Amino acid sequence: MKALVLGFSLLFLSLRLLAQGPVVFVDGNGAEQEAARLTKFAHTDDQTMEMTRDLLKSCPEISITRKEDASPNYFLLLNRGPEYGLFRNAVTQIMLLDGEKNVLYSSKQGTVAKAVKDGCKAILSDWKSRRAQASRPPTPEWNIDKK
Repeated sequence: MKALVLGFSLLFLSLRLLAQGPVVFVDGNGAEQEAARLTKFAHTDDQTMEMTRDLLKSCPEISITRKEDASPNYFLLLNRGPEYGLFRNAVTQIMLLDGEKNVLYSSKQGTVAKAVKDGCKAILSDWKSRRAQASRPPTPEWNIDKK
């Protein structure tokens, strides 16, 4: 009986961990933190607060962090260019990196909100595919002896 209760407890805890969404480090400062520290020419128009607000609205499945050392699943970086033209338009770029900082996705949108929604779709798509791969049981390797 104790083993059954323990088994259900472990199953419940593992399902809760699987149900949690990805942890995403966000930065709207225009550069990866390390690159921004190494150069004095980093973009100074920090959009992190606007980016976070839009991300909370459009992507409630994820957890957002500003702790780079918290081992996030993803890094979402935003760069907002200078405004130009008659209507003062600006180009907004977004880049998604995995936990090892490999580039997974990049796009260019007109507004921060559109770029963040685009980044959210990329995060959830990659997260879903990674979860599907992790939950798939390994295929057995049959050892067939040739005679």
